[in-house]
Amino acid sequence: FLHKFQNEAKRRGTDLKFLPKCFTKRQENRSCFNFKERCIYWQVAWEFVQANVKIKEEQSIHEKESLGRCLEKHLDGDQCKPELRSPLQFYQAAGTRGVCVLLAVEGQPASQPCYYSLDLSSSLEDCLKGKVIVEYPTFLVVLKEHATGFRIIKCEESGSASRTSIPTFFSNPNVSSGSSDEE
Repeated sequence: FLHKFQNEAKRRGTDLKFLPKCFTKRQENRSCFNFKERCIYWQVAWEFVQANVKIKEEQSIHEKESLGRCLEKHLDGDQCKPELRSPLQFYQAAGTRGVCVLLAVEGQPASQPCYYSLDLSSSLEDCLKGKVIVEYPTFLVVLKEHATGFRIIKCEESGSASRTSIPTFFSNPNVSSGSSDEE
């Protein structure tokens, strides 16, 4: 199952990696390939950096959904969970036009993180194309005036996903793709 999911992600241009079973991120991952619909449903996590708030979507999101539409429910005061309205008030005031959504470049040293800046009008599939994703994407939401504090690279600068330096345990097919009886 995981091997098929990984192949479908690769077919869409995303280099999907899996962690060993004992990792929390692996255990929490609900991303999957829907065989009947022939599409990927992604588990998505949001990190609102200036508010120090992390949100994991309760439902997996269809790969054709736009990034902006996925984010809107957290930026709309009426749709946002009541306990998150106060911490996210600056993001809600800024709206989608006042924020940048970033995705960390995998395989970078922790002392030199790099990020891709993503287009909110693009689908999840398009945003993840050409990227290395470990289990599921975690998007950083940053107020535009604070975006200068991040090392943002263009997709062309990063090179292909295959040249990205990632931990060696991903090279082991038994670890990265799991066994065929897993979900």
